[in-house]
Amino acid sequence: VTADQQPWWSSFISGQEARYQLELRSRPAELATYERGLLSMLFPKPQSQTIALTKLAKVYKRKAQAFTRPLKQHMLERGFYDPQRQRFGKTLGAISVLCLLFSAIGIISSLIAGGTSGAWPIIFLALGLLLIAIVAWFLWLLYSRLSERGEQEARRWQAFSNYLTSISQGGQPVTSPTRFAQYLAYATSFGLLKGWLSAFQSQQRLLVPPWFRPLATALDEDDTTFLDMLIYTSMMNERSSSSGGSSGGGGGAAGGGSSGAG
Repeated sequence: VTADQQPWWSSFISGQEARYQLELRSRPAELATYERGLLSMLFPKPQSQTIALTKLAKVYKRKAQAFTRPLKQHMLERGFYDPQRQRFGKTLGAISVLCLLFSAIGIISSLIAGGTSGAWPIIFLALGLLLIAIVAWFLWLLYSRLSERGEQEARRWQAFSNYLTSISQGGQPVTSPTRFAQYLAYATSFGLLKGWLSAFQSQQRLLVPPWFRPLATALDEDDTTFLDMLIYTSMMNERSSSSGGSSGGGGGAAGGGSSGAG
């Protein structure tokens, strides 16, 4: 991540966006298919080596399948998804859609029929199909497609998320400044950026990671510029969330650098 001299708060006064950029420094040869998909999504052309943090959420929403499709295939190959559960989930979704469709047809037909006595059986049948559609939809949402191995892995990640949440909320001590950059991407992905930043800053253990580099025009010290970037990213996340956008766009930029992509 690179940054110019403009602090985060000046963008809200001037009405201009702060200029923080994710820069591609190298493209490793040994990458997973979903990692290559993510890089091709953010940097589609050889000459496009930078992307503004403000554009990450928009680009991801428009081209997310370049990352999510190979990621799901990778999880399936590793045994995290159960094919039978996936098929059953699709069946529940199909039942929900079909019942909703026939229910709408029945309700419309009964309205067209008006007050005639023959409309009553149709409306009751349509309402029954609507109830089945709602139940099937809720089951489709709640039904896990994960295999037993996937469920175990999900529990491990949930425990890790709880651990980072505890640190962010002050329930766990900050043991080392290196933990800040080491787990920054994960904390951001779990929506803990603001708390993660506050926990380390309050104990004066905020260590600027090596992937962050202010431009030559930057006026602030590295740590101040880095702090500005994180605060700005957090505020951009809240702004995009309140407007219905993706809240993980800016956070993904901070994480990309720590994984060696930036």
